[in-house]
Amino acid sequence: MRRYFFRASLGALSLLLLTAGFPASAQTPDAAALREIHAEGEKLLTQAQVVALPGLIPGAQIGRNDLQAAADKLVQSGLFAKVSYNFQTRLAGVLVTYHVEESSRIPAYFDNIPWFSDSELRDAIRTKLPFFDGTLPEAGAAVDLAGDAVKELLSSHGLQVSLEHSVVANPAGEGNVQEFRIEGAALHIAKLEFSDTSLSASKAVQQHLSEILGKPYSRMTIDLFLSEAIRPIYLQQGFLRAKLGPPEVRLTGDPSQKLPAQIPVYVPAGRNSVGQETPSSPNSR
Repeated sequence: MRRYFFRASLGALSLLLLTAGFPASAQTPDAAALREIHAEGEKLLTQAQVVALPGLIPGAQIGRNDLQAAADKLVQSGLFAKVSYNFQTRLAGVLVTYHVEESSRIPAYFDNIPWFSDSELRDAIRTKLPFFDGTLPEAGAAVDLAGDAVKELLSSHGLQVSLEHSVVANPAGEGNVQEFRIEGAALHIAKLEFSDTSLSASKAVQQHLSEILGKPYSRMTIDLFLSEAIRPIYLQQGFLRAKLGPPEVRLTGDPSQKLPAQIPVYVPAGRNSVGQETPSSPNSR
């Protein structure tokens, strides 16, 4: 029985012998049947999900190059910061174990795709990434697959648009988000409605609305507006736990039909304060 250890990295995908004591002339085993595939070190993903990613098939004839290509594919997915592996050759075939360290992930953020709810967009991504939990790495094949899934959903409803993704600052909290946005959509914010009627009646809010009405529809723009213009009004009233958003576009009808140029936006809001809990308005979407 022979046992070899190798490591893949994003900077250098060449083979690296990790374990001392093996002769430098140790050769790649002849093609043999892949008997077992294992993974260690996974946290968010399961072992089954990790070993499924590189596409190795138990029973298939493989060599060392195939094992290395699978390690490279794991790295290129963006889901793993480090990948190494070891394999054993036995009469019954090859046993391989991939040792992984998962990359940090950030929330997926859908900026200006009002034809579909977030849940519909997440379900579309799961057709290509079944383990998708609302977060993605900052870069890599997994992010590209998520973008492809969203584009296919749009295209299936006759929406031929250009979709881009990029890492941007989270407009509603700390850290970054993986933003997906379409280019060239001529959609504008017609009005902003709040579930908290006190906001709709507030003169201070009405004065700020002119800053956003008529602007191109963008959840990023709305979230920043809520954070910078509306939340301070709650804070001045002592509501330190006020809930604002996420903003929703409430439309009915066939998604393949053209949207009106001016679209209404609904904002769930609740005035929860320290020492006094007031239930947020229900999200009826």
